[in-house]
Amino acid sequence: MKSKLLFVTLFAALALVVTSTVSMAAPIVIKFSHVVAEN
Repeated sequence: MKSKLLFVTLFAALALVVTSTVSMAAPIVIKFSHVVAEN
């Protein structure tokens, strides 16, 4: 039971990191794609 709780906590932390990374990277990716589309 304890290992399951640890896995859930680890998964939640990983999801949080991925979400924050995506939200930070999204404006950069959008900006870059606009620059590529213009050229």
